[in-house]
Amino acid sequence: MKKKTLGLLAAVLSVAMLAGCGAKDTGNGTGTATGAGTESTALKDLDVDKYVTLGEYKGLEVSVDTVEVDEDEWDTLVNNVYYGSCRGDRRHRKHRLRRQKG
Repeated sequence: MKKKTLGLLAAVLSVAMLAGCGAKDTGNGTGTATGAGTESTALKDLDVDKYVTLGEYKGLEVSVDTVEVDEDEWDTLVNNVYYGSCRGDRRHRKHRLRRQKG
C-alpha cells in the first residue's frame, strides 16, 4: 500500500513540476504570453543603447610590469603543479621524495 501511495505521489509531483506555474511563450513573435497577460520582448527587438554604455578604448595606454623568475623558483612551481596533481600515486610520491633529498 505504501509503495502505491508513494508512486502516485511521485507521479503527481512530476506532473506538477512539468506543468510549472508560469506562462508559456506562444513563440509567434507577438511578445504576448498565454494566460498570464505579461509582456516579453525578443532580444533582437531590444534597444540595448538604453541599457548599455560602452567606453572609449582607442588610445588607451596600458603598462605591463615584468617579473623576473630564477631557475629555482621555476623548478619549484613546475614540481608543485606536476606532483600536486597526482598525490594518490605512490610512484610519483616516492619519486618526489627522492628528488627533494637529492
